[in-house]
Amino acid sequence: YIPLEKMRDYYQGDARALNRLQMELVAGRVSSINECFYWTNAHASMLRGSASGSGVEVDIQGINGNADAAAIGVEFGVFLMRFAEAIVSRDTQLLKTSRNNLLDIAGPKVVVEAAAVAANFQRMVRIADSIGIPIDEISSEAGNKVREELDLAKFTSAKHTSDHYIGGLTK
Repeated sequence: YIPLEKMRDYYQGDARALNRLQMELVAGRVSSINECFYWTNAHASMLRGSASGSGVEVDIQGINGNADAAAIGVEFGVFLMRFAEAIVSRDTQLLKTSRNNLLDIAGPKVVVEAAAVAANFQRMVRIADSIGIPIDEISSEAGNKVREELDLAKFTSAKHTSDHYIGGLTK
């Protein structure tokens, strides 16, 4: 979705409706709802890193569905979080309501990009879980803090990483 050379570009270019913080919140929320250890860990880490790189304070608990947390530092954060939840839920009325709410506050370009990010990671979590992909770096202090804060060891898919790193995680 983002070219490699843009991965550390935390700002929203003219061609984008969503900034990096918004993308990571949506992708992280979809991943968390699906209990994907790999992608939830990655997006929470990138949300925190993107915030740090742009001098913004965020609370990564928005990825776990905490609306107060989603509102910190992420423009339209609560609306984006709710829209991601509705997409995953497949509840037609909830999706219509959350889409209209996001549309009213943020406009059509944000809705389209948020839907694309959510749909992409609805697919990506299936791939990561089906192949049993472990996280890349189990021992980083920042990663350990994210996993602990979000209690990611509770996800069944955490087993892929603990099996890979033998004894690296506990439930």
